[in-house]
Amino acid sequence: MFEESSPQKVKEWEETERRMMAAYNDPRRDAIIPVQEDEDFDDMDGYVEYEVASTGALLTIHSAIPHLNHFCAVIPSGGQESHVPIYELDPPDYAEGWHLAPFRSEVPYPGPWGATVVLPRALPKHLRKFTTPRIHRSKRRAQQHVAFQAYVELYNAGLLDNHLLPLSSAIEPDKKEEVEAMLAEVAKRASTARVSIR
Repeated sequence: MFEESSPQKVKEWEETERRMMAAYNDPRRDAIIPVQEDEDFDDMDGYVEYEVASTGALLTIHSAIPHLNHFCAVIPSGGQESHVPIYELDPPDYAEGWHLAPFRSEVPYPGPWGATVVLPRALPKHLRKFTTPRIHRSKRRAQQHVAFQAYVELYNAGLLDNHLLPLSSAIEPDKKEEVEAMLAEVAKRASTARVSIR
């Protein structure tokens, strides 16, 4: 490499390596959103948010999937099954029987995308399945939109409090007193605590 390249080219490579190392070691690197061709980070396309006026609690398109995952995780299951939301893309990544086709297309589908999310059976039937149309530029955005739609509907159905947090007593009414006692105990705790530097 050194024999075939000019000293200037070698200096460019060394400078590139120095910048890469600085980027790797930057503690803020996780906050930097990479721009990818298949994602729509270049603009706020499809950005939505929902705010509860009384508390200021905010649900955004970016926080919807984690909120929905948390909601499903805390649904009482009796230890028999785990509750997770199941996402299906429209169209599916792989069409039925794709592996049997003699010539498979290597060109990925460019979009637009839609999505469906199926929630656990512990919920009422009308709150189990939500769908967003095939209008989104990326798979991720379609999943975010359907999760957002589902979470707002769960709030409207009274399964979330005004802080957009799950109410397990709404799913299991017989546990209401137990949940209220637990929340009363939690409310007594300080929201912050002073700790030493160590």
